[in-house]
Amino acid sequence: LDGIYNKLERNRREPLLGSIIKPKCGLSNEQFAELTYDSMLGMYEEHQVDGVDFVKDDEALSSQDAFGSDFYNRVTLTLEKVKRVEDITGRKKIYIPNITHSNIFESVRRAEFVVRSGGSAAMIDYVISGGANLDSIRRQNLDLIIHGHRTLFAAMHRPSDFGIHYRVWAKIFRMVGGDQVHSGTPELGVMSSNSADVIEVCSIVANDSQISTDRFNIDWGVTNTKSCLPICGAGLDLTAVAPLTKKLGANVAIFAGGGVHGHPEGTRAGASSMRSAANAVLEKMDLQNFVSTRKLPFLDLAYSHFLEFDKQSPNKVPRGMM
Repeated sequence: LDGIYNKLERNRREPLLGSIIKPKCGLSNEQFAELTYDSMLGMYEEHQVDGVDFVKDDEALSSQDAFGSDFYNRVTLTLEKVKRVEDITGRKKIYIPNITHSNIFESVRRAEFVVRSGGSAAMIDYVISGGANLDSIRRQNLDLIIHGHRTLFAAMHRPSDFGIHYRVWAKIFRMVGGDQVHSGTPELGVMSSNSADVIEVCSIVANDSQISTDRFNIDWGVTNTKSCLPICGAGLDLTAVAPLTKKLGANVAIFAGGGVHGHPEGTRAGASSMRSAANAVLEKMDLQNFVSTRKLPFLDLAYSHFLEFDKQSPNKVPRGMM
């Protein structure tokens, strides 16, 4: 966890921000790279408010030659855009390409290519591709941030009478040596979730010890196993930043797809609205008061739009509350 904050040159008191390029599949390499640029730059040139820290591939995007989005060219073009944003803003930014492949050797080749191209992170769909794939990447010692996506977990986690609880997968990810992993979101967003389960998963990956009376406990401090960064996502926007940090603490990554690209004025405005919400948390200001005092048109519009937007969430918590 410390290594991630160090790479981004960010303060450990603040939540990190990310975006997922939407639509998740079907974009050309050039379109993908341009949206990454917009997501990271935000409204910096107009209002000195940059965008998100991370941009990642979605779990279904790996290499789609038929759409003009093969893995290797996408990584090359996107990392060029990342460098441009860093030069403009003076802030570190990280692109997280999905290296998942059914052939472990190809996953390793992709990870090595990311390093050669100047990248600093890679994503693995570690539940569906298996612990062996995750472990193979980890053992290459490439100095990459390993980002774990949990796609397929629900098929095993949610049945009430049989399956594998996600806390088991979270422990596996940390034991193998991953760096940041999807934890779920506590009763906020569009995915059905149990708040207590999510909080426990975040504790498993981020804390040194967990005390439980009904299951196996691991003292990570004794084993000297480094902590991971919990990642929340799915249906989040600027109104979710304060409730999430209140529930989970500041050391969390908050990823928004539609909450960035769905801004009425476009991706850059949406990305900077997320940054503004994180700044409000840092300044210990209520988001509504922060919006009213900053008088930024893109932020005013984001707040009014997303506060009223009905995402048909299965979670019953009122917007902006937890």
